[in-house]
Amino acid sequence: MLGMDKGANMNQWFAEIAGNGPEGAGIVVSAQGWDRHLQSGPRQLQAGPLRAELADGGLRNVRYGGVDILRSMAFVARDGQGDRCVHGAGELSLRERAGRFEAFYETVVDCEELSLAWRVRIVGSARGLSFTCWARAQGDVDGGLQRGLRAGRAGLELVYPLKVLAGRPVHVQHVDGSAETTVLPEPDALQRLSQLSGIAHEPAPGLQVDCRLEGAEFEMLGQRCGGKAFFRLQPRALSPSPSYPLTRGRTLVQMADLLFVSPGALQ
Repeated sequence: MLGMDKGANMNQWFAEIAGNGPEGAGIVVSAQGWDRHLQSGPRQLQAGPLRAELADGGLRNVRYGGVDILRSMAFVARDGQGDRCVHGAGELSLRERAGRFEAFYETVVDCEELSLAWRVRIVGSARGLSFTCWARAQGDVDGGLQRGLRAGRAGLELVYPLKVLAGRPVHVQHVDGSAETTVLPEPDALQRLSQLSGIAHEPAPGLQVDCRLEGAEFEMLGQRCGGKAFFRLQPRALSPSPSYPLTRGRTLVQMADLLFVSPGALQ
C-alpha cells in the first residue's frame, strides 16, 4: 500500500508499468501538497468550470460550465454475468491547487476466482480531464487478467448521459486509423460502435469534448437500467489489445483523456 514518501511511491508505480502501456515513462510526481490516507467517501472536486464528484476511486456527475459531460468514469471489474464486483475500502490521496486537482486511489477487488489490485490516477483542469488505471492479478495465476477480461470485464468505463449523445452527431476514431461521423440513435436502437480509440461530440453550443482512449479496443453500447437510458463506453471484452499482452507479471493499463475545446463561452 502507499508508503510515507508519497512522491517516491507514486513514481515507483510509473517505473513498474513503464513499457506495459500508454503511460508510465517520463511521469514524475512531486511529493508536495498531498492530503494522504483520506477516507474514500464522496467529495466534490473543482478545477475552473470543471466539476465532478470523487467516490470510491471514480468520478460521478462530471460537468463543465454547468453542462453534463459524464454520468460516471471509473475502473470496473465485472463477473461472468456482467454484475459489478464490489471492492473493499481503498486508500485515497488528493492534491488540490488553483485550477487543478489530482487524485490517486488504490484498492483490491475479488471477482469470482480473480483478485485484482488496481490503482487510478485522476487529473483535472480547465483544459481537460485525464483518468488512468492500472490493474494486476494477484498471486501466480498465469493469464489471470486476460481470463478476467474474457469471463466478464475489467477495465475503464465511461457512462454518457442520454441527452448529450442521442440524436447528435459524434465523430469516432477507430484503432485502425479510420474515422467517421455518425448520429447516435436512442440507446435501445444502438447495437454497438466497435474498435474505438476516440470519440468527439458537442454537448452544448461552443463546447466540444474530445475523448482519446488507450490501452484497449473500446466499444460503445446503448443500455437501459432501472428505467434510465445511457451510453456506456467500455473495453471490448473478448479482444484485449495485442499491444498489451495480459500475461503473468504484466500490468493492465488503460487511459481516457478528455480535452475541452473552445470552451470560452462557458468559463
